[in-house]
Amino acid sequence: MKYLFWTIAVVIISSSCKDTQEVVKQEPKTVVISGHVQLTDSLELEKITVYGYDMMSKKSFQEDALLNENGDFTTSFPLPSASALTLYGNNSFQIIAVPGDSVSINYTEGRDEAAFKKSITFSGKTSTTQEKFQEYLASNPLKTEAFYKEETELDYNDLEKLIDDHTKKLKDYYKTYLDDKTLNKYLKDYITTDKKFATINAKMDYASFANYYGKKVPEMDSPYYKELVHLPELTEEDMVNTNAANSILYNNHAFASREIEKKFPEATPQEINQVIIENAVKEGSYLSHHTVSMLIMRDLDDHSIKLYEDNSEELMDYLKDSSLLTSIQQEYLKTKDLIEKPQIPAEAELLTFKSDDASKFIEEIIANANGKVIYIDNWATWCGPCKAEFKEASPALHEKFKEDVEFVYLCHASKEKAYIPSIAEYQIKGKHYFLTREQGSIVQQQINLEGFPTYTIFDKKGNRVLSDYIHRPSYAPTSDILTKLVLEENTDIANSTK
Repeated sequence: MKYLFWTIAVVIISSSCKDTQEVVKQEPKTVVISGHVQLTDSLELEKITVYGYDMMSKKSFQEDALLNENGDFTTSFPLPSASALTLYGNNSFQIIAVPGDSVSINYTEGRDEAAFKKSITFSGKTSTTQEKFQEYLASNPLKTEAFYKEETELDYNDLEKLIDDHTKKLKDYYKTYLDDKTLNKYLKDYITTDKKFATINAKMDYASFANYYGKKVPEMDSPYYKELVHLPELTEEDMVNTNAANSILYNNHAFASREIEKKFPEATPQEINQVIIENAVKEGSYLSHHTVSMLIMRDLDDHSIKLYEDNSEELMDYLKDSSLLTSIQQEYLKTKDLIEKPQIPAEAELLTFKSDDASKFIEEIIANANGKVIYIDNWATWCGPCKAEFKEASPALHEKFKEDVEFVYLCHASKEKAYIPSIAEYQIKGKHYFLTREQGSIVQQQINLEGFPTYTIFDKKGNRVLSDYIHRPSYAPTSDILTKLVLEENTDIANSTK
């Protein structure tokens, strides 16, 4: 069975292989991001958040920059390598940051996204690169947003036609920028990565979306997937375009997994990943290095050490010249310690429901709150956005309202062995419950779960006020709503989501 798995996986993973590229470890230099924000439309904003993704550690990160009374902000942090970063306040936009850079930005935040985009200006030595980057992103001729609307009747055939119809425009689009001799090297690398992978990712991203929502998807042997069988080479220079590089890793793995699963439906996800890792170790391209790293780090991130321990000897030799190995080893030691010696905070309660009927769980939470406002965090151990909130925003919200709000954490769709280590890792204070998949599906229907995370708020009388992703701990209006509910004032939920 394992050999047959390997035979299928080798076609997928090795399709883009060329010579292995050595990854040289570099000490991260600091990047400084500063600027001024003018607020309009009676908008209140406390901070600008910078989001990024480290391709070496396979971890997302965020840095907050508080706005002063004049609307000025600044933040600095070590950046391992050049990469695209996303700045988010009320709206969002991307910049390209290089270790050692200082990026200065001025813009107007309001509820009109088009006006917001036009207002963005840059100053300093990186200004030309940043302005060209904004122009490049805005002028992309391939617009796929319509395919992701729930009510749309568009399907993958329409997407293929759209891409085919735009082939000439896309070719000219990339050529215009890549022929520009004034362009910064890293921006050219970003655009080159798009040129190689953007349409492949667009098709695969839509296929994953359609599959998740029960829409029509192409068969595995369809020409729709032909580009994945002969992928362009992934290189170290592609890593500046973290979105495209990360997406091609994910999409390539997803396609290989689905191909194996189709032929061997009894194979578990762990078995499939093991086979893909074994093949990647034999093959040895840059894509394979990052595929192995992605799978091992994903397993460790969910507080499992099995994949690492099953492959540790091979990894030592396979990644000996790569900084990926250091990141994996450090994460393994941390995860092993969390599993074996989890330290739960004193203010965390690990609870079980008295009722065996999951449809009564919410009623039990309301009864136990004794008339307090309730804030439920619906999370999963593997959920990146959930964990991002646990780092700073969730503890800050808990500290502010711990006397007046009942903080409840419902862990859904997760492995139970990862549940307590996750609480220990992020020191999550509050009342905790682990839900089986059957229990979770019932609760999820009751609260209209949007995905993970979803935040559900009840008032003092046990009435559900909202249940959505928007009102996360880091979202300023969340604190305002909780304050009004504690004081029993009227809340304007509609305006809090704008």
